Amino acid sequence: MVSCQGDFQNMFIKQLSECVDLPVSTIRFYERQRLLGKKHFDRQSNGYRIYDQRAVERLTLIKYAQRAGFTLSEIRQQIDDWENNQLSDAQKRMYFMEKSQEIEERITALRQIQTIIDSKIENLSQAEDSADC
Repeated sequence: MVSCQGDFQNMFIKQLSECVDLPVSTIRFYERQRLLGKKHFDRQSNGYRIYDQRAVERLTLIKYAQRAGFTLSEIRQQIDDWENNQLSDAQKRMYFMEKSQEIEERITALRQIQTIIDSKIENLSQAEDSADC
């Protein structure tokens, strides 16, 4: 695995993939979705892309944003402003508060589903116990 410490110049996509722990196919997908653009790589005369630290930082930001619950559409809408520190702390806090609320709602829904599943398991266990008698 490539270490992501220090300054990165002239990385091919495979090296970038290892550095940010994302599959090459995901990086290419992000390029097609315009989440990773021309400012994040240079193209050699043979057509190969050469990535640098900006690509590492962008992909890391995308990964963390997704983990925080942001959709790719939401990321696409705000990533340049976020990356260039054009969002105020209040705007960033609002985004995180909204995401936190959405996560809490998902947790509640998952707990409800888990309760239903646990009930089904209990009913099946009781049915098995009755059949054994």
